[in-house]
Amino acid sequence: MPSLFFQCTPCGAGWPTRDQFLKDPGLEIIEYRADLDDVAAGAFIFCHTCGSNLSLSVRNFNGLYEGPVFNVHAKNAEECPGYCLYKDNLKPCDVKCECAYVRYIIGIIKDWPKTSQ
Repeated sequence: MPSLFFQCTPCGAGWPTRDQFLKDPGLEIIEYRADLDDVAAGAFIFCHTCGSNLSLSVRNFNGLYEGPVFNVHAKNAEECPGYCLYKDNLKPCDVKCECAYVRYIIGIIKDWPKTSQ
């Protein structure tokens, strides 16, 4: 049996690839749970039409971003708006921070074209 990119445990729905996962109109990104010690270990939370929330590591989506990745957090800097401290805040952030690329990926996910059913 071929491996899946992700499978919804409660309902059994599966997505063979990241692209198919992102195209599914039954999925919506609703949260970003930041891990300020290991940014790539943070999680994106998606709501699925079956009523479940699915948690996927940021690492699963790193390939969507091709820009600069900064090595320093701005979390204590005056210019930091603190978006990453609130899991339901999915706004883009322009601060040069280690988390900035993740916020860019959120925008890509939100704007990904959905396949009509």
